[in-house]
Amino acid sequence: MSKEAHKQPTPTETESKKAKFISSSAGGVFAALGLSLALIGILSEGLTGSELEAMKVVAWILASLALVSLALRGGLWFMLERSGRPPPEFPPPHGNWVKRHRRSVSVSSIALVLAAAVLTILQDQLGEAINPDCPDPIELTVQVPSEGSAGFAQVVEAYASRQRDDRGCRTVSATALPVSWPETQAAYAAGWDADTVRLLGPRPGVWIAESAAQIDFVGGTAEEAAPLESDPIEIGSTPLVLAVPEGLDTGSAPAEAVFEALSGSDTGVVRPDPELSFTGLYHLNWLYQLDPPDSAIEDRIDAAFQRLGLGQLDENDLLCSMHQLGESDETGAVLTTERAMLLYNAAQMRSDCPQPSSPPALTALYPSDAGSLDYSAVRLGWDQPATADPAVEAERADAAEGFVRWLGEPEGREALAEVCIRVEGVQPVAPCSSSQADTDAELSTYGPEARRIEELLRNYGNARKPTRVLLAIDTSGSMAEQTGPNGTPLDEAAKVGAEAALLEFGPNDEFGVWAFPDDERMRPNELVDIGPADGDHSERARREIANLVPAGGTPLYFTIAEGVAELDSRDGDDVQSIMVVLTDGENDDQVNEVTLDGLAEHLSGTDVQLSAITVGEADCEKTGLGDLAQASRGRCLNVQARTLEDTFQELLDQIWGGDV
Repeated sequence: MSKEAHKQPTPTETESKKAKFISSSAGGVFAALGLSLALIGILSEGLTGSELEAMKVVAWILASLALVSLALRGGLWFMLERSGRPPPEFPPPHGNWVKRHRRSVSVSSIALVLAAAVLTILQDQLGEAINPDCPDPIELTVQVPSEGSAGFAQVVEAYASRQRDDRGCRTVSATALPVSWPETQAAYAAGWDADTVRLLGPRPGVWIAESAAQIDFVGGTAEEAAPLESDPIEIGSTPLVLAVPEGLDTGSAPAEAVFEALSGSDTGVVRPDPELSFTGLYHLNWLYQLDPPDSAIEDRIDAAFQRLGLGQLDENDLLCSMHQLGESDETGAVLTTERAMLLYNAAQMRSDCPQPSSPPALTALYPSDAGSLDYSAVRLGWDQPATADPAVEAERADAAEGFVRWLGEPEGREALAEVCIRVEGVQPVAPCSSSQADTDAELSTYGPEARRIEELLRNYGNARKPTRVLLAIDTSGSMAEQTGPNGTPLDEAAKVGAEAALLEFGPNDEFGVWAFPDDERMRPNELVDIGPADGDHSERARREIANLVPAGGTPLYFTIAEGVAELDSRDGDDVQSIMVVLTDGENDDQVNEVTLDGLAEHLSGTDVQLSAITVGEADCEKTGLGDLAQASRGRCLNVQARTLEDTFQELLDQIWGGDV
């Protein structure tokens, strides 16, 4: 081998090699970054509808640096050629590869740099070509059931994404609005007025109901004619099922016999609250036809709730809670729908429910007379304000009609089947096709009649346990200082709400009313002792509530502890004991040593259920009432843009079946 072959490069040549290598690498990096940011800026404008000016500026800078790097590379090469020296080799470890692919590397680097520069310069023009200046799409709100709302939102988005003009611009922006069954009844009874809009959202153009019976029922109870623009159209169904833990040996026994056996055992059977869930209400249609008396059935279900440490919940919250309990193998059987059970098994119920990756599976049994939820769609037409644009409203009506029509077309039917709704002629796919459900079985798709809804509610009210309620009202000084959502001082709003609550008690219920201790009292002020909810008792309670005067602090935990002790001291295993607390502040007791943790531990070991309403600046988290309610299987509600009267109605409806 010649000496030339072993000749070491001079320091100048080494520096030149390094500079050339660095400039080449930097040029490629700058070009790649500039190209990426330019593309992101263009595509993001199409997704967000707004220009990302900062990103465009950075793309300009990077493209400029890439061009400078390219110029340096060319300059170094030219200088070396002029000096008569051979082009330098790249230092290890890249030298061998670059030497073999020198031409490809050079061409690729130059092409990448030039592409970044051109794309950056023309990004506004390319952006207009890719993302034309689209007019605002028409806004369409679709009311969907809160139970299983995530799947319906997927269907609504599938429709909206397909509505485009010749340029590819969206013509419809559709939003799924989840509304519970109690909220639905109240909203239509009020004509979906301004208060309802603030509470729930804009008036919908389409309503997807869980059953045509809901539409008929709402139409019959609304003070004014319901705004129905079309007859309900059935779009699919899902059978009511008794879902039992997978692996439980039920033999070939019918679902009715399995329910009677399990509900009287340690396994137990739970069910969504009929006052909160249409699924829970409709299950009564076959449950109350069984041999045990209605009250015995409710006692068994209540015992299962107590064993699991759960309160009365809607279907969403019940299945979510069972998911969490399932990690410790404590779940029992549950009355639900085939669709909800399949989504439960697939851990696809809803985004705000933490779900294990492999939940304990349930298997569906089908009661012979249970029937199905017959999902139905109907177009709605509301009286428009004088400021509404007739042309826009006409487009909105066309979009609503188009959506309902699409639900019956092949694409819409497939979209419904993908979220586990049974659609005639469409085969289910995973997770809606599962060994835990007999999705091929021919089952009745009939739903209840509207008149049966009222009958079932009345029967449930008669069958449930009598309730003993202690209402504790915060009378601290801040109640007079703060202002409620409608401008009324909180103490006055609390009086109205508490008085409205007195109308919710049944003939077999009992109630009492307390006020928080003031500065002169060491114990809560017992305005009305616990007694039967008859006319005289209710009238005395109204007078005492009306005469309340705010004063003192907020010994919240002490008041709860005293109230729970009072309810615990009363006899009656066949009575449901509940304490309802209304407060606007956090615990500020400096005298009594009652802690949040100690109170929560005590509540978890008692049969008394705590429910709470927070108003003003208080909320369930800051006050600790959310934790206390959960420990006792109760609920805590924050008052926002609704009146206290409505909130009391909602809370008491969640506790028991009120008058309909």
